[in-house]
Amino acid sequence: RPARPDHGAYVRKVQEDTQSFAQGLIGEVERLRVQVAALESEKAALAAQAREIETMVRANDALRAQIEGIKAETQAYSSRYAAVEQQNSNLANLYVASYRLHGTLDRKEVVDTLQEIIANLIGSEEAGLFELDEQSKALELVASFGLPRGAFRSLPLGVGRIGEAVASGEIFVADP
Repeated sequence: RPARPDHGAYVRKVQEDTQSFAQGLIGEVERLRVQVAALESEKAALAAQAREIETMVRANDALRAQIEGIKAETQAYSSRYAAVEQQNSNLANLYVASYRLHGTLDRKEVVDTLQEIIANLIGSEEAGLFELDEQSKALELVASFGLPRGAFRSLPLGVGRIGEAVASGEIFVADP
């Protein structure tokens, strides 16, 4: 009789191989579970970081808005400061001019100071300084700048805009 193959040994071998394969799969599944847990933990940490970043972005936006408000406020203060500086400068110039006027009895220096006040403090580009001649009832030009001297050398009271203004005592300021 021919020898029969031992089916029992073959079955045991298949069982052992199957059991070894199953143990390998269980080990692989466990390794994958550990990786999934690590990834879940990393995902949670990233979500926390994303929330933290979002909070920082909102805080940054709020700070930018505050900075813009501060810039606007600073500009307002700067323009106000410039206006106050201009007023202080004008007052200082007026003080110096007033001091010069009160500090001299020299007619030429008084006339020069008045012309300087008119040009620098008032800002006029044309001006004439007249003196009233009581006998002729006319205004006589003492000094001028920006005006043709010959046309305004002598102005009768009550004639023309200047003469009318002096005769009536009303202040007249010509349009630019």
